[in-house]
Amino acid sequence: MRRSDWELYKDIRLCALKSDQVAFGEPYSRPAEWSDEKWQERLNIANKEDTTCMRFAKVGKKVVGMVGWYRSEEAFVNGFAEAWGVFVRSEYRGMGIARKLFVAILQNLAKKKTIQTIKLEFNVDQETAKRLYKSLGFVAIRNRRIKLGDGLEHNVCEMEKPNNYE
Repeated sequence: MRRSDWELYKDIRLCALKSDQVAFGEPYSRPAEWSDEKWQERLNIANKEDTTCMRFAKVGKKVVGMVGWYRSEEAFVNGFAEAWGVFVRSEYRGMGIARKLFVAILQNLAKKKTIQTIKLEFNVDQETAKRLYKSLGFVAIRNRRIKLGDGLEHNVCEMEKPNNYE
């Protein structure tokens, strides 16, 4: 999406945080208060594709899904990227949209030769997410408890895979 599409990004991200609080580590309340400029800058950074990248699915003019990857300082040092923000609006689930978005991200990451591993984590109660990630070659590394967007601690599974998508 272009920087001028920031309102579409804001809409899908806030929808995700509000509707699936147990799937995200960030509560709805923080980004709900961001300024328009902060939303524009977040989308602009994602478009640069050096430390983060996002892909979106649209039906007509409506954004119905998203997924992204990012690299922290630790990720740069240790040669990995983290997938995040996987979301499809409930009325569009079961249509293969998340898979298509994830494949687009994996193809994008495959071009980044300094990234050896792709990591992600998800709430263990999300069986559909687990099946998707396993089908894409991710392997469970460990489970741990963390506070998610609803403010409660949940079990999450950390997964990873080599960055070798073809």
